[in-house]
Amino acid sequence: MNWKLSVLKIIALVGLFLTIQPAQAKVKAGRLTPVAHRGEPAKKVNFYGNPLTLNGKPLNYSSFSMSSRGILAVVEGDPESKDATKVPFRVYLKRAGAVVTPYGSDNTQPVYYEIEMAAVLALARPGDDLVIEPTRKPDLVAKRVIKLRPLNTCLPPNWLFFSVNGLPGC
Repeated sequence: MNWKLSVLKIIALVGLFLTIQPAQAKVKAGRLTPVAHRGEPAKKVNFYGNPLTLNGKPLNYSSFSMSSRGILAVVEGDPESKDATKVPFRVYLKRAGAVVTPYGSDNTQPVYYEIEMAAVLALARPGDDLVIEPTRKPDLVAKRVIKLRPLNTCLPPNWLFFSVNGLPGC
């Protein structure tokens, strides 16, 4: 009787995985609106919907987590083209509204054109905000705040429903 229940759970789990479509976070090439500041003419901004790149490819927000590694950059223009130009930016972590870095406030952060994510995420905890902020005022439209998740997994937290060696699943 118990093995029948386990077989039914496995069949249901396989059916669930076959019906779920993978989450694709493809951003269409939609341009963002420019930001004009007082006394400053509005500059034509050429940022696409996703100005962040990881290892030269557009950043997939749905699969980004604390375990993500690679070179992060902010680009102006189409991230998938050779014409994309890197934009200077600051990157820092915020935990409960306070900046979590050895440098102090976010205004004193070093400026990067690209940075290794392992260095940034070394102090990160689940629930922290990763703030990526361009330094030039006309580029502020590309500012992004990403809530960090513990790890990159496509399985639900209770994915092992059946028992192993007489013990409940993981």
